[in-house]
Amino acid sequence: MAGQLVKVAPEGIDVYFDNVGGEQLEAAIGAARDFARFA
Repeated sequence: MAGQLVKVAPEGIDVYFDNVGGEQLEAAIGAARDFARFA
């Protein structure tokens, strides 16, 4: 999951919404840019 996220967002992500958690959340945290917003 994390490798695929880096491919589609090589500069990182700014906003992320999740209501499940798990592997997706961990990948998003790893790809988050400085001052990213998570909900």
